Amino acid sequence: MDFFRIFFAALFLIFVVFVGLYAIGMIPVGIFCHTLAASRGAELFREVRIGVVAVMSFQIRYDSQNRVVRMLLYGEATYANRVEAVRQLVAKYGHLQPLRVFADVRRVSKMSMTLEEQQRYGVYLGQIPALYGARVAILNRAELNTTAVMRNKARDGGLVLHSFLTERAAMKWLTSAAEVPS
Repeated sequence: MDFFRIFFAALFLIFVVFVGLYAIGMIPVGIFCHTLAASRGAELFREVRIGVVAVMSFQIRYDSQNRVVRMLLYGEATYANRVEAVRQLVAKYGHLQPLRVFADVRRVSKMSMTLEEQQRYGVYLGQIPALYGARVAILNRAELNTTAVMRNKARDGGLVLHSFLTERAAMKWLTSAAEVPS
């Protein structure tokens, strides 16, 4: 009887540690292959393989008052954490019509994406069906624009990402009927 109690207690402890390490990104995500099984575009999401992400450097929240999804990106910008941020955004809020996204990248301190990764990420954004017709406002710092290459590649795929320097201007455009930022 004591053997089984000790065995199940040890098994439970291993499970808790494993889940905790996975939750903070210390276990390769490949073990739990993240795919989005959307009815449209599932093959696109299966192509994305994410390596080890030491720290998830983003937060996603829904602002119900303005009906805007707020995405805060901070710290080191890597391909893996950018893809994971968009994957979570689409999984949680891709059903919203219209989808309005306020992406604040002012707290990104280091761009660790190669030029090829930035281009690939932009192409990836432009091909996500849930983002078709989305209004996306990106809040940049004037001295460090971490999104220029990605915005250009996304535009080639049909997704226009508008860049702003003030939160007020970005929110005004997102919540208005204006087509082009002023």
